[in-house]
Amino acid sequence: MPIFIKVLCLCLLVNFSVGCSHQTVVSGSFTVDKDDYDASVRQLSERASFDLSCSKEKLSFIVLETFGGTMTFVKQMGISGCGKKAVYIHHKETGWVLNSTQS
Repeated sequence: MPIFIKVLCLCLLVNFSVGCSHQTVVSGSFTVDKDDYDASVRQLSERASFDLSCSKEKLSFIVLETFGGTMTFVKQMGISGCGKKAVYIHHKETGWVLNSTQS
């Protein structure tokens, strides 16, 4: 096999493996898909800010439960800020729903 074909195959393999990888983030004791985590935080920030009467900048997020599978997605998110806590559950049909709060 000519050297340029070997180099071409190697380049394609490297590009394919880099393009197929996904990033993860660790939250609590879970490793979850980074895009899903970031989307969950974006979706919940405004709502949690309202529910907890706390500015978005003061909120902390932690994954409490996940949907399993090859890539792990956020199912429950705990949010705290301004001395209050809330738990939101993601339902596939309805989206994020407030499950409980604590002052």
